[in-house]
Amino acid sequence: MDLQCIQRLSMKLIYNDNTKFNFTSSGKSSIKVIFDYLIDKKNINSKFDEAFVPKYMGTWVYSQLNQVICTSPVLTDNTKIVYLYHQFGIPQKIDEIFDQIDNKKFVIIEDCAHTLGGQYKNYDLGTIGDYSLFSFSKFFNFSMLGGLYSTDENFIKDSKTKISKSKNSIYYLLNILHFINFFCKKNSFSEEIVMSLAYSLYNFSFKPSKNLVRLLKKKIENETNLRINRLKIVRNELRSYGLLNYDLSEDLYAAWAIPIICDDDEKIHEISRKLKDSNLEMKVMNFDANRNLLKTNYKKSLLIDISVEESILERQLSVIKKIFKK
Repeated sequence: MDLQCIQRLSMKLIYNDNTKFNFTSSGKSSIKVIFDYLIDKKNINSKFDEAFVPKYMGTWVYSQLNQVICTSPVLTDNTKIVYLYHQFGIPQKIDEIFDQIDNKKFVIIEDCAHTLGGQYKNYDLGTIGDYSLFSFSKFFNFSMLGGLYSTDENFIKDSKTKISKSKNSIYYLLNILHFINFFCKKNSFSEEIVMSLAYSLYNFSFKPSKNLVRLLKKKIENETNLRINRLKIVRNELRSYGLLNYDLSEDLYAAWAIPIICDDDEKIHEISRKLKDSNLEMKVMNFDANRNLLKTNYKKSLLIDISVEESILERQLSVIKKIFKK
């Protein structure tokens, strides 16, 4: 069985095992579900304990975490949780991290919000942490759906009980807010207000509709394989240009985006400008080239959206290669 077949099998096992997986309304609400359980079971004391987190995540993720525990970008004597974040869906180097810490000493929370799964060496993404969370709305054209995975079956049972008692009226309100946001002008005051209202409700967790779960299960295998194949294309096209030096392995994973790293700011701006002229914008963001939240090396990177049509991806790659051939 080749690696891709193994990856497909592991994904199916994750989503179909009702004793280890539970669907939630969002990735951010999943954070609250995990921490409520840990606090209830006295695994952590939110007044004294800390969660070790990477420097660069979405501001709303920090906001959600800081409501339930103190966060720190360094390990301290008070650290009880290691927040394992697969930035942009690129797997952390799990073996290196576990060589540096005693992972049995900490609660490992694996944030898979930017990946649909895959593998890093012998690790299946989403099954590495004591608790793992997913955010499917980042990958599919529907508003609110997340997930939780854990081998702690009591946690999964507890999360299902709590979510089943949730007020679905708030869930529908959140969906309405996201729908309104679709029509708001980007970076406008209206968008900011609507999104603030939506995110303020993420302290609640809701049971998603069965139709949404069915739709996800119908689409997820094709989406996962598409992103894996696009990862292969980007690797084959750009590896020789030295832009993917953070990732020379043959691991397969379904990432949200693929970062390319260049220390030449002028070339990054030139790529951004030329792509923008062709209505093909790419985000410029910091990415940990070490892929190790314990020993980071953040570099300015361009994010390649691998969910676009293959013809658009080819145009993006063509612009990048032309600039680096100069």
